[in-house]
Amino acid sequence: MAESRADVPERPSIIDAVIDHLALDNIRALQQPGAPPLLEKIVKLYIEDAPRLVRSMREAAASADHATLRLAAHSLKSASANIGAVNVAKLSKQLEAEARAGSVDNATAQINQVEAQLKAVELALQFELQVAAG
Repeated sequence: MAESRADVPERPSIIDAVIDHLALDNIRALQQPGAPPLLEKIVKLYIEDAPRLVRSMREAAASADHATLRLAAHSLKSASANIGAVNVAKLSKQLEAEARAGSVDNATAQINQVEAQLKAVELALQFELQVAAG
């Protein structure tokens, strides 16, 4: 039986503010018939990996380890862009640039912003997975 529009929960507007749905649509387009759900796999990996990268950035900032901070920020930037977490990607790009320049003065505040955005992104992605699961 076809799913009616009334069966699909309405997407909260906050989700549109933290996730670029074009990125998720691009992932969905890669789904092969009969294969395990690709979007679910990628989202779960992101949700598991992002907090580890934030911890790495926090530790690197505390010890003024510019190279580790730059690498962790770069990794989070790329992963976030791939999943459509545009604000996290933007903040991570700023952290990466500052670490490359040798500055960690504002890193803790920026990492706090990244963490706050990640919480919103995680909720948005979990909603997307619930919708996908039907």
